[in-house]
Amino acid sequence: MLDPYQANLYDIWSKVDNVPQSDDYDMEGYFNDVILKGKDQSSINPSDNRMHYPDTYKLPNHPTFSAQSKYYKKSMPYRDWIGNLLVDFNSGKIVSDENDVMNMFKLDR
Repeated sequence: MLDPYQANLYDIWSKVDNVPQSDDYDMEGYFNDVILKGKDQSSINPSDNRMHYPDTYKLPNHPTFSAQSKYYKKSMPYRDWIGNLLVDFNSGKIVSDENDVMNMFKLDR
């Protein structure tokens, strides 16, 4: 939770940097833990040429939620990245293939 001063800084940062807002990523947590410490872990993903942020702050409802998230619990399905593939280790299925941008969130392999 951001205090009022941090919330004001967050609003400025998110507007100036055109930061996407969604209900499946803890962008305030990323801002508090990373940006306010003078770091930036975002990068342009060469697969889709869009800004991407680390899995650390993905919420369980994110399409590519993985065990790298700080919100991951051992009772959840174990999904993790092998290169550009997000694999569900419980089922053995590929959940996401970042090399296949057109079908990134529609895989059922």
